[in-house]
Amino acid sequence: MSKKIKIYEFKELSDGAREKALDFVRDGREVDLDYFEEGCLEDINELGFELKTNGLRYSLNNCQGDGLSFLFEPLREDSLNKFLLKHKLKTKYKSLVNKVELYSELGQLSNHYSHYNTVNIDYNSLENLTDKEDILANNLIMDIKQQIYYKICKDLEKKGYDCITDQNSDEAILSEINNGESMFLEDGRIY
Repeated sequence: MSKKIKIYEFKELSDGAREKALDFVRDGREVDLDYFEEGCLEDINELGFELKTNGLRYSLNNCQGDGLSFLFEPLREDSLNKFLLKHKLKTKYKSLVNKVELYSELGQLSNHYSHYNTVNIDYNSLENLTDKEDILANNLIMDIKQQIYYKICKDLEKKGYDCITDQNSDEAILSEINNGESMFLEDGRIY
């Protein structure tokens, strides 16, 4: 014995069933973040960091510990000089350009989280530093973390959430439904 099931196009559904259909489609799809990742790479490079291979790290699920961070190639001599110029820190830290290299590494929270506090930024001295230069190098690290790195991470995290919100909007879902061949049951479930 066979059972006949009536199927509907989206426009044939009741208002309540349309809302359910939008939610079913939204819940069953994956957000494409490739464009977002490409934009992150461009933004990070434009700001003077060279991203390490697989250095972009993010989790954007609106959960504790979510966020974005990145690992960058060491900044030394020429690249450090350009970086300091770009961020108007050259005058304050010019004495360190040939004496330190800045690097990033995963911190202890990085196994569970992706936010900006999961990456440590520090320096290696390329020659013996005086106590005054050591203090200056530590100040440079703090300035980079607080004025540049954290801001970049927070700005890119916001862009990521905006991308997800845009792709999950009713307009984006309707466009996907209208461009596809989706059919629905009377209550809005996908057939």
